Amino acid sequence: MIKIRLIFIILVSLVSVVCLTFFLNFQAPMNPELAKISDFRITQISGNGRIYIDNKSIDANNLSIASQVDMKQMVFNTDVYLRTDSNSAVEIYLGNTAFDISPGGYFQWQYGKGLIFYAGDISWEKKDKNDSPIISVLSPENKLNLSDSGRIKIKENIYDIWCYTGKMEITYAGSKYSLSSRQLFTTALSLRNSNPAITQVLGMPDNLDPLKRDIILSNNPDDSVVRFSWNSAKDTSQYIFRIYTSNLRENLIQEKFLGLNRYSLDLLQFEDERDFYWEVLPFNPLDQREGVASKMGHIKIVGNLIEKKNVSKPPTLSIKNLSVNGNMVYIDGEADPNSQLFINDQPVKIDMDSRFFITFRIPTLGLHKIIIKLISLNNVETIEERYVSIFEE
Repeated sequence: MIKIRLIFIILVSLVSVVCLTFFLNFQAPMNPELAKISDFRITQISGNGRIYIDNKSIDANNLSIASQVDMKQMVFNTDVYLRTDSNSAVEIYLGNTAFDISPGGYFQWQYGKGLIFYAGDISWEKKDKNDSPIISVLSPENKLNLSDSGRIKIKENIYDIWCYTGKMEITYAGSKYSLSSRQLFTTALSLRNSNPAITQVLGMPDNLDPLKRDIILSNNPDDSVVRFSWNSAKDTSQYIFRIYTSNLRENLIQEKFLGLNRYSLDLLQFEDERDFYWEVLPFNPLDQREGVASKMGHIKIVGNLIEKKNVSKPPTLSIKNLSVNGNMVYIDGEADPNSQLFINDQPVKIDMDSRFFITFRIPTLGLHKIIIKLISLNNVETIEERYVSIFEE
């Protein structure tokens, strides 16, 4: 009886080994495209860290029907809708491509198919140039074969797509479009029975300074004043300066429209913050279009050896009146009397009552820009820009 049992156990073992060998050698391999597109993960949540999951609705304005989830415990092996609240941004990866999604972003992960974006401001960058992610905007039919880097801005049923670097293919309303570096694709015109527009945009400002800097506050009253600068972009002197407390751009603490390629700011006015991330975008005032964003600089306050009670703030500037008579321009206003005032780079006197006024002539017809700049003793600037039209000399 013992011998029979032993023989039975040996036979069962042999059959098990044969079956396992057959399974390992002959099982169907995973589709490599499916394996690549299934590599979806959330890598960073900033701000309040709130992200919601909702499998039933794509109403981006109704968070009451969604539930907050712990993304560390989330496994994305099924279709799911995801959204961030108005204070949180998120970084996700699809394959080796990183996406930064703004607060209020809303997107769908379709397991084995890809991503569909419904709302938000999304920037992407390939970490591997051989990566070839395909995503969709608003519907599965509107497909994007992504370039090396770029940006998508979705508002209601209109979206703009910037191709920063590389080349990309867009399928929209059944037609295919090709974009190369520094091109913008917009669907705004298609709502008026026109084809989507593809236009050239302004190039990326480079040589940011400081690109990365640690600051230790000491007895020098100016040690928290940072002087930002960058190379002038071609074909424009207009820029948008933005500074955040996160690399995901969810907390914009200052935005300035500048007519110069430099700006000074005392970071200690944001006394509760220690990390600052800044970028510059060239700006075309004629069509109100943003160009290719610069790289993002990072400044960190790593030590504080003093208690700075009087925080340096941008000097106060108020334009009370700006009028045009023929080709004569009149400006008056109020400004911090301890600062220096310049209008189109010409010094203007500020009286003891903080008032100033100036009259000057513009000799040519057309649209003209006036730059009003106030510089404090700590070299912190306040800049205002105005445009005037001259119709007669």
